[in-house]
Amino acid sequence: MSWWINRIFKTLCLCIAIFSGGWAKKDPLPKAMHFAICADYPPFEYVSHGEFVGFEIDLARQVATAIGRVAIFHDMAFASIFPALKNGFADAAISAITSTHNRRAAYDMTQSYFQEILFTVFDIFNRIEGREALAGQKVACQLGSTMELWLRKNVPSAKISTVDTSNQAIEMLKAGHVGAVVIDAPQAREFVAQNANLFCAYLDESSDGYAIAFPKGSALAKQANQVIEKFKTDGTIDALKEKWRVDANN
Repeated sequence: MSWWINRIFKTLCLCIAIFSGGWAKKDPLPKAMHFAICADYPPFEYVSHGEFVGFEIDLARQVATAIGRVAIFHDMAFASIFPALKNGFADAAISAITSTHNRRAAYDMTQSYFQEILFTVFDIFNRIEGREALAGQKVACQLGSTMELWLRKNVPSAKISTVDTSNQAIEMLKAGHVGAVVIDAPQAREFVAQNANLFCAYLDESSDGYAIAFPKGSALAKQANQVIEKFKTDGTIDALKEKWRVDANN
């Protein structure tokens, strides 16, 4: 009889443990921090072997960890990133987002962690170097990017084709639909390394750098900004730049 009583007691204890989550109170799981990204921008963010990787992917994960969260990434067209912030689909956005005056007015932005330098990419047999050479040319760039803003301001005579991704812009160049593509320096070098018939050249330096964007009034924005400031002084960002070879001056 005592054997049955002991067995029943153990069963009851097991049930209590299961439904209460265990004998000891566990620490709550970290909350998610949802990032909107356009994962077609190597070496900043792209997909490799089914995983999101890149300079900004690593940075986002470390920022999220520093404020007690876990980074979750949502891949989309670059033009959809800011609507995703406005409609609450994402907590933040990190995708080579230039911190322009208009964007700072509409969103909370961290301080910049990368200064953008613009390059042109072109066929080695049809060199299009410098601002003057772009005048009247068919040029491709990513929709809504700093490159589009720069072209419309500085080369109004250029025939601009905007696309969702830089890969699409490069494919237009390779197919002969445009004479040049305007992108940032690290990505220009990445595409040239992958395509023997392409070459790149310095175009201009952007006055604004890349930053993480948040909806206006986000409680996470101030925390993330403090983390970015710390990462800039403790060497974390420099280490990530070296890892992903995104220093535009190299």
